[in-house]
Amino acid sequence: MRNLCIFSLLIVFLSSCYEDRVVFIPNQQYMINNDLFLASLVGSPESFLVNIDEQDHISLPGEISLVFPENKIIKHNNVPLAGKIKIDFKEYTAPKTGLMTCPETTTHNSWINSERVFYLKLSKDNESIKLTEPLTIYFPAASSMPDVMVYTLNTDSPNGQWNLSSALTSELAYGNWTIHEDGQPKKEIKGYKLSLTQAEDQILLGKPLGNKGEIQTQCTVDLPKGLTNSNSMVYFIASQINMVVKLDYDQTTQKFYTQKGIFDHNIDGKMVVISQISEDEYYFGMTNAILGKDTRIAINGSAMTLENIKAVLNKL
Repeated sequence: MRNLCIFSLLIVFLSSCYEDRVVFIPNQQYMINNDLFLASLVGSPESFLVNIDEQDHISLPGEISLVFPENKIIKHNNVPLAGKIKIDFKEYTAPKTGLMTCPETTTHNSWINSERVFYLKLSKDNESIKLTEPLTIYFPAASSMPDVMVYTLNTDSPNGQWNLSSALTSELAYGNWTIHEDGQPKKEIKGYKLSLTQAEDQILLGKPLGNKGEIQTQCTVDLPKGLTNSNSMVYFIASQINMVVKLDYDQTTQKFYTQKGIFDHNIDGKMVVISQISEDEYYFGMTNAILGKDTRIAINGSAMTLENIKAVLNKL
């Protein structure tokens, strides 16, 4: 009887100390489409319809304004356009985590500190538009970046290559600008003004940071078991500059690692892991990191909703 009482008390004690825990067990067979997953997190280009017979400019996200040349937009068959045209637009640097969906911001083995990166396309009835005079784009900036240059994306290269455009750089100006509508002042913008001659282009404003290459101090990232390149992506996001580096994956060690960096530079930032482990289950983790200095770090995250992951990314 005494032993029975002791046993009963032991059961009660153990039960009172027991704590429910959610054990993270990812589905290792689940594979994600990186492009679709990233688009769900940081967005894709937005589409806008504009009646160019009635509007001479359009306001785009981020308080950006696009001004059309008067009666100067034509189709490839040289027939003047009328009525509505479609504008596709995406700004990748507001917030900077948009750079995760952007071609790597490097040019001829040099990283670029990106002041602005955006995509713009004008079309009519699914046909590209030819410009006979430049469009003018205005985007706000509290101050100008010294020695800023303009780069365009060469889509003919396999992974995209940003090339310096001397012509566009010479057209870039910083100041206080007035947007007019029907001849009257409509909007004031302090920032950059740039004339564009292509109806479809990806544009980067920035300046070189330093030589890109395999860094001497590589960093390996330890993740919870089951998180691989099939269901996860790992990025380094710089804190003080607009720079995002996607980590490579070693199939032998089954670990993500940094292979690329800037020679003779240590960059402060965050290392983040983003995972989709089933149709509606997501995982996110983040830790401080120094690119070029740290050799091994561990990221211990947690299950999160897609909306909560978006909210965290928007603040980085």
